[in-house]
Amino acid sequence: AANYTVQFRPSTTSTYTTAGTVTGTNMTLNGLNPATKYYWRVRANCSSYSNAKTFTTPAGLPAGNSGKLTLYPNPTG
Repeated sequence: AANYTVQFRPSTTSTYTTAGTVTGTNMTLNGLNPATKYYWRVRANCSSYSNAKTFTTPAGLPAGNSGKLTLYPNPTG
């Protein structure tokens, strides 16, 4: 695939936010809160979204901070 669309959401909501489209294997997510579990999913722009994966931000992360999400080796696999 030439590019990927990434979405994420806190575990307390059911609505995903589209973080953007990337052509590489990493992107920065903005507006993250400390000690929060998030779900994220990705899709090649020629396919469906992947199953959701999780990550939890560190407790010391300042509210509204950004975090780097790395997608590899195959973000849709």
